[in-house]
Amino acid sequence: MALVWGILPAMLGLLLVTPAALWAQQPKYGGALRVAWEADVTGLDPATSVGLQAFYIKGNLFNTLVTVDAQLNFVPELAESWEVQEQGKVYVFRLRKGVRFHDGTDFDAEAVRMTALKPVPAKNRRATWRRF
Repeated sequence: MALVWGILPAMLGLLLVTPAALWAQQPKYGGALRVAWEADVTGLDPATSVGLQAFYIKGNLFNTLVTVDAQLNFVPELAESWEVQEQGKVYVFRLRKGVRFHDGTDFDAEAVRMTALKPVPAKNRRATWRRF
């Protein structure tokens, strides 16, 4: 009888733990991510979209030349490296090779130039300071 009372708690413990492992969902590829915001997103164009919601979404959709790591150091993202010249007035970026946009267009110096020269509406200039 003592053996039964010793085994019974162990069996009960297994029954409580095992279903959680069996019922847990396994990761799967694809699907949809739904996010709730307290306000509408104003758009996804970095030059014209303002607001906190657009700021967070754009940060997860678009890559930048340089980003910040967990220790708050500037690290390369689309740029492999960069060099500061003329006492900080000129920055030379060496771009990562083999990067393409979603439509298959190559990421190159011309694409960076066009992004940098894209007109920003006057009403949005202050809100788009983080664009680069």
